[in-house]
Amino acid sequence: MTAECLDMTKLIANKEPIEDKVKSEWLKPSLHPAYARLLCAHLRNRGIDMAELFKGNSLDWETLLDSPRFMNFEQFRHLVLNAMKLTECPWLGLEISNLIQVSSHGPMGYGAVAAPTVRDAFLLVQKTISTRISFYAFSLEEENGRAHFILKELIDPKELREFLSVMLLGSFQDLLSKTSGSYSSDICVSFPFEEPHWSTLYKEHFSEITIQFAQANFTTDMPAELLDWHCLTADEFTYRNALRECEQLLDKRDKGGELSEQLKNHLFAMGAPYPSQESIAEIFHMSVRTLIRKLKSEQTSYQSILDEVRKELACWYLQNTALSIESIAEHLGFQDTSNFSRVFRRWLNCTPSTFRDH
Repeated sequence: MTAECLDMTKLIANKEPIEDKVKSEWLKPSLHPAYARLLCAHLRNRGIDMAELFKGNSLDWETLLDSPRFMNFEQFRHLVLNAMKLTECPWLGLEISNLIQVSSHGPMGYGAVAAPTVRDAFLLVQKTISTRISFYAFSLEEENGRAHFILKELIDPKELREFLSVMLLGSFQDLLSKTSGSYSSDICVSFPFEEPHWSTLYKEHFSEITIQFAQANFTTDMPAELLDWHCLTADEFTYRNALRECEQLLDKRDKGGELSEQLKNHLFAMGAPYPSQESIAEIFHMSVRTLIRKLKSEQTSYQSILDEVRKELACWYLQNTALSIESIAEHLGFQDTSNFSRVFRRWLNCTPSTFRDH
């Protein structure tokens, strides 16, 4: 077996339970579904079966396509690990880095491309990255004629650290080339993971960039003078519209996101027994009619959100704890194990025991 295969086996076959303390972070809506859709489309073009790709996931392909709401990190993590297993490609992030271009980032992306200067473009990303991915903080620092773009992890991504870092480097490179037209060789990237056996692929993929591994943060270092270049794609009208949309999205995120996200986070935090629709409306200081109307505008309902919460928690407990199925059913507010098993089969078309053994 080659060193690459050994590394991949270690990466995707590790079934050590994840500690419960990360549950609230990993199950919180935190990632725009566009990134997962692009990944799935790429894998479908490679001939990967979507049913196999989503096996063991609380999410399915149809829901991912239809839902405009953020997905959680745990769903994305399972998707990526399954993708690596099915493609036998632990360097999958390098392939995806070509797909996650500026246009993938919504108002933040097209606003950055339309910004007056390269500095304005990256400052917009720094300010609004949470409107697309909420588990990173982005900062721009300048020192001794160099600009340092630092991406700090707000949660521990564990096996996805390499995949996510490389994916975001592709976006950084795309933004820099579109705004400045520069393919400067005077750029150094530091990655917060050990050098993998397939590191030669990095040199082929990012041939103009100096790469360092095993650093504290994901950092991109480049000449500060590039920041003051005028954007080749500057467009004042588009930029102002994008800023307005980004401000609206930031305001919504500061308030906890969409109402559906706020409800999910509230239900995750409180646990069983879960409140009725009437009780949740009272908790959120609105009438039942208003609650129904607002959730309908987000293409969901209270019962759908409650089902999502219980399903995601059920998958988490089955995969990451040693709790018995009886205990899990009790944790989720089911009257008995048979009722839980019947509902779980409706959710994922298999029994809890089969799902745990996957």
